[in-house]
Order: sequence, then C-alpha cells, then structure tokens
Amino acid sequence: MKALFITDAHLNDPASHDYGLLLDLLERYASRMECLVVLGDLFHIWIGDNKKVTALHRHLLDMFRQLRRRGVRVFYLKGNHDFFMGRVFKRDLDVHVFENELVLDWDGCRIFASHGDTINPRDYGYRLLRLILRSRPAELLSRSLNDAVVYRLAEWLSSHASASPPALNEERIRALFLSYAQRQLEKDYQVVILGHSHIPDWEVLSQYTPQKLYLNPGSWSSHRTYIWYQHGRFELRALREMREEILFDFP
Repeated sequence: MKALFITDAHLNDPASHDYGLLLDLLERYASRMECLVVLGDLFHIWIGDNKKVTALHRHLLDMFRQLRRRGVRVFYLKGNHDFFMGRVFKRDLDVHVFENELVLDWDGCRIFASHGDTINPRDYGYRLLRLILRSRPAELLSRSLNDAVVYRLAEWLSSHASASPPALNEERIRALFLSYAQRQLEKDYQVVILGHSHIPDWEVLSQYTPQKLYLNPGSWSSHRTYIWYQHGRFELRALREMREEILFDFP
C-alpha cells in the first residue's frame, strides 16, 4: 500500500499560497498513492452541501474527483471544523467518511487513526457541543436555512468548536496525545496516527517487540507537514520551499 496522510489544513482562501501548494502536493502524489487519508479539518469550515462552501472549494473538490477517477481511495475522518459532510463527499465524490476513528490493516500492520479532538476526557463543554452540532436535527436545520446565514453561523461556531489543545502549551499537548496513543497501542495496534494538535510529532515505543509507533502529521496550515506511507514504512515529511524534507523515517 502507498498512502498520503494529511490533516488540519483549515483551507479557507483558494487564492492563498498554502491552498495552491496543497493542490500541487495532491497532484504530485496522484500517480503514486493508492489511498489518501484526511484526518479532519481539511477546511476552515465544511457544512455539508452548503452552496457557498462547495463553490469556494470547487478546485479542491475537482481534485478529489480526479483522484477517484485514477482509482485512489479517499478516507475522510471528521474533525471539529467538519460539521456535516453531506451528499457532496459521500455520493458525488465517493469518499469514505468516518465519524470518530479508522482502522487500517496494511502490509501486516494494524493502524489506528483518529482526528484527536475527543482525547481529553475533561472537555465536557466541547463534547456536548460536538454532540449537538453533529446531530441529525442540527443537520436538517442547516438545510432549511439560507446558505449564507448558515455559513456565518458556522464561522461563529467554529471559533467555539475547538477542543482543549490550542489552550495548552506545546509540552502538555504532546504529553496528552502521547498518553492517548499509548493507551491505544496497548491494544492490538502497531501504529497510532492522530491530528488536531497542529504539532508534528513522533514517538517510537521500544518496550514492545516489535516496536510500536505514534505519529502526528501536524498541521498543513502551520507546518506544511504530512505522512507518506509505503509498504510498511512511515515517513513524516515537510514541504520546504518546494522541496520535500524527511523529518522522521520508521520502517
């Protein structure tokens, strides 16, 4: 298997440099990858079939169509800025959408992946808000209102739909995510991949035989980092001035 993992791009302006670079990256890997895994929050806001949102991101949606025509499978794990995925992703683009977690069995390796916005058990307020925003009544309400009104409301909600990590310092964020990954690795997974923290991170747990691995691709919007997986090998990569740099390599 050959796969690209990206997360937390928070795309909002198609004319921005980061937006164009991500489109270029997907085009560059289109002929190499068999699967694209989006770990959530690809967009600043995604609200299902909202016409304002789909028009804004039409070039990226066209890229997904091209990938599917090439036979690339696309998996999308919902993040805290992905309110509803709607018919566009599930029906029109034939993207596999996952609510909370994704388990992959590739090349004899069992991989657990999640966006990571629910790993803090003390985020009671966020968990309640998340439950409400992802409910069927909320989705039906969004379809009944004017698209521009729903978009403005979603913009306001997105500023309140962030779980705790942004409010913590980097050391505490990394410790929180590593602790969660370790609990998952106590199960039958060899690798855990999380997003949401916006911090590129890795940890090889050598107390296991064979060793186990925690990875976080970090945020495309902040670091232009991502994971390239090929036949059992994980590489955390960064795009630096149009040149790819390998930050971490684990066979």
